[in-house]
Amino acid sequence: MFVEYGPGTFPDGLAFDEAGHLWVVSIISNRVLRVAPDRAIATIVEDADGQHLDWVERAYVAGEIDRPRLDTVKSRVLRNISSIVFGGRDRLTVYLGCLLDDAIYAFPSTMAGLAPAHWNWPA
Repeated sequence: MFVEYGPGTFPDGLAFDEAGHLWVVSIISNRVLRVAPDRAIATIVEDADGQHLDWVERAYVAGEIDRPRLDTVKSRVLRNISSIVFGGRDRLTVYLGCLLDDAIYAFPSTMAGLAPAHWNWPA
């Protein structure tokens, strides 16, 4: 185990940046977390209703998590972030995909994403 996230974080997708940080997205809390090599966690984005998140967390701890808790997320914009990728020529744009939405969201990053290894695959 590399890092523990604490209540309300349900990790799903991940990506790395060029500085060696791990970016993790969390469904339900709609969090984007940046985990440093020293395990320090920074919250970059969060779009959640606190009461709903507490309700889901209590169900998770009790072993009663179910689809209605996952499918009834209460948020302003994001709807269960499940994937993250860096894009653009400079890889300075973060793209988010959501389980319960048909849109892709984006925001600028000050750190470029790590170029995928297959970009340098020998021809």
